[in-house]
Amino acid sequence: MDATEVDLETDNEFVAAAFLCTNLNKPLIVASLYRPTNNNIEYTEKICNAISNISLKYKGHPLWIGGDANLPDIDWSSDSITGHNYPVQINKSYIDLIHDIGCQQLVDFPTRYDNTQ
Repeated sequence: MDATEVDLETDNEFVAAAFLCTNLNKPLIVASLYRPTNNNIEYTEKICNAISNISLKYKGHPLWIGGDANLPDIDWSSDSITGHNYPVQINKSYIDLIHDIGCQQLVDFPTRYDNTQ
């Protein structure tokens, strides 16, 4: 399987690669992100723009995004904001992005517990 790094115009913690798979007619795009646990709306806007741009650049390609977005306020089963850890604008930006690019959240539960457990 051959892979090439996808050129992203962002300085955020977001990387992506295009994998040439023999059973697909077009490359599989795999991306990874990290959103720090802060209230930086500018960071959120930049990373959402980078994800949107990669989705547009590779329109119609399978796109997998993994990582740690630190979004415990979102109830992904209803696409609603149920918590108050982060500003509504940060949570809404990610909900809107997922809908705009036609993706869905697959992991809808915390994958890490506090360090005492």
